[in-house]
Amino acid sequence: MMLRTSVAALMLAAFATQAAALSCMRPDIARTYQYAAESEDLYSVVMGEFVFDESAMPDAVLSSARGFDKDVTEIPARFTGRQLSRNGFATDYDVEVVLEVQCLGQWCGGMAEGETVIAFLRHGGETPVLDVTPCGETVFTDPDQAQISMAISCINGGTCGPAG
Repeated sequence: MMLRTSVAALMLAAFATQAAALSCMRPDIARTYQYAAESEDLYSVVMGEFVFDESAMPDAVLSSARGFDKDVTEIPARFTGRQLSRNGFATDYDVEVVLEVQCLGQWCGGMAEGETVIAFLRHGGETPVLDVTPCGETVFTDPDQAQISMAISCINGGTCGPAG
């Protein structure tokens, strides 16, 4: 009887841990581009660097202590780089933005200041917003040529499908 109770308790703990795990698809520029294109929100795709106070990034441990509610931390930032057009990342773009860093339980979105990224900025208010999510589907750090080419292909109506 004691063994059955112990095994049952271990199984419940294992299922509870799995249920609490965050499950994300591998971030993919084409998938994010398609989502943005189908969204009611307006997005722009940019490549460059964000400057912001990294110490303002939320602490995943503190977020976890609050439970599994979705927390959002707004961080003012400046983006400097280029905006995607049919000619590629050819148009200079320098703008104030808001990073909306999302946490879900112990998982928080994150990024580092000064890294080269491809990012999807959401427009709708006075200031563009970068949704920095735990799954990382809107910020692609140190983009390679394949990611850059895919973004250009997507905006030009060419091949725009998730990487295999």
